[in-house]
Amino acid sequence: MATGRVRVYIAPSLDGFIAGPGDDLSWRPLDPGAPATVRAVAGDIRDMVSLALEAAGGRDVYLDGGRLIRQAAEADLIDDLTVTVAPVALGEGLPLFAGLSRRYPLEILSHHSSPGGMVQLRMRPCREVGEG
Repeated sequence: MATGRVRVYIAPSLDGFIAGPGDDLSWRPLDPGAPATVRAVAGDIRDMVSLALEAAGGRDVYLDGGRLIRQAAEADLIDDLTVTVAPVALGEGLPLFAGLSRRYPLEILSHHSSPGGMVQLRMRPCREVGEG
């Protein structure tokens, strides 16, 4: 059976924040009703991703949320990232990647700009030979 990939979709501001001060999300419109397949999780990131992949039955698993994304990046669990940069600078707030314990190099696979000014970057982590 094919194994799904661990994918990230996130939309930070131009200056890298995924939420403004006080977790303010008013600058990025959100769909008020999340699908039934979206759920909050807690626990060890490796265990959570393993269980999610098993439950997905070979389909991809999507991660969202700064803390979850940072934990998955630290554990080298992410296969693909789609980061859509919004054309607004917040100045302060909750940064996407701040707090990583090491550099997290990414390779840009593609990019696309939309008429509304958003720029979407599709990337994958650079994994050096010999890393686990």
